[in-house]
Amino acid sequence: MNIRGIYGTRTRALITKYIREHNLTVDNIGELTDRQLIERLEGIDSKFRGVFVSAFLKGLNETDFDKESIRAARIAEVRRLDNVDLEIVNPGIPTVPVSLDHFLVRDGFPVVSEALAAVQGWLKGRRPNLLTLSGPPGVGKSHLAIAAAQHLAATNHQVMYREEASMLRGLQQGIQSGATEKMLQELEEVPWLVLEEIGTVAASAWTTETLDRIVNTRWKNAEFLRTLVTTNLIGPELPARLSSRLSDISRAQVILIDAPDFRRTGA
Repeated sequence: MNIRGIYGTRTRALITKYIREHNLTVDNIGELTDRQLIERLEGIDSKFRGVFVSAFLKGLNETDFDKESIRAARIAEVRRLDNVDLEIVNPGIPTVPVSLDHFLVRDGFPVVSEALAAVQGWLKGRRPNLLTLSGPPGVGKSHLAIAAAQHLAATNHQVMYREEASMLRGLQQGIQSGATEKMLQELEEVPWLVLEEIGTVAASAWTTETLDRIVNTRWKNAEFLRTLVTTNLIGPELPARLSSRLSDISRAQVILIDAPDFRRTGA
């Protein structure tokens, strides 16, 4: 294979070395399990390893990959490695005591029970992997989202919880220190992401582009990544591209919880 393009000199040398030492070809690469292949390529820079694996598995030339493909390959690598090399410094999960067991279903509002069942299924790995709970305040969206994140953390899953406003604020603050890109990659690659209250921040070119990047990447890689979103808005009220991703019936589901504010009614 022709090793050039996106790879630096050191990485090209390492790839070439492993190709020769292990006699790797497109024909025999399929005989290795993913983990065996990763172990054999352990000396290669981790950020390129997933690309290299995908290149062989698909029989493609590495130079065919653009930035989106590189990102997807890295996400796939995290999934294949059972996420052992993904360190989450700040999961961000609220400590408020909630649970799915204590979530109250409401007589006369079957969609509330539907939302609970959908979140329970999402936690068990059922499709769709991209689940959105939409509806007015007080219908239980945050209870379900926080309880889901707490459950995942308690069962040793790699999970991050973020509210849109604080997430975007943190990303903006990271621009000066150069930390924003790493923070974005974590949000794009974490196997389980709970993203709350999208659409609450006043739209600007930067906020729209940033949120779109996160959601679009996770939508593209929904085969590997699971995302739970909450919003007070309904489809037409969200940016068109974002709404399209969240409502894509091939890999996503939106549940509109059309119910009154139970906090106000005391029901």
